[in-house]
Amino acid sequence: MTRAVVDVIVLVSALISPEGVAARLVQHTANRDFELVMSPRLVRELATVTRRSKFRQYFSIQEAERLITDLWDLGLRVDDAKTIPRVTRDPDDDYLVALLRTSQADALVSGDRDLLDLEVAEVEVLAPREFVERLDAGEISNQQ
Repeated sequence: MTRAVVDVIVLVSALISPEGVAARLVQHTANRDFELVMSPRLVRELATVTRRSKFRQYFSIQEAERLITDLWDLGLRVDDAKTIPRVTRDPDDDYLVALLRTSQADALVSGDRDLLDLEVAEVEVLAPREFVERLDAGEISNQQ
């Protein structure tokens, strides 16, 4: 099964725009069309970001907590990487690449230009739209 790490901002976007591409990605997760990689650090970051007051106009804390719980239950739980090498322009993004490597994921899904421009062997970074289009077209396999 295709395994992917999804950047926190993509998951937040699913809450902001329930009809958007990121929400479709979450639906593909629920359908088990791919294996979503989850780690404690990713969940902590998601919880922290979704609690910011600027998001209250889009979703409640309860809606965010429900999404986090659902994703944690649906996802492949992976321990955080013990070492996080510096590979991105933004050191806060390095843990995502380390998580991709630790989990042996096939892709990192992000809208972050720092990650999309990343040119590191064995790291495929896809924009959410491209990943969802591949899922919709059946190009990403949910078979073992």
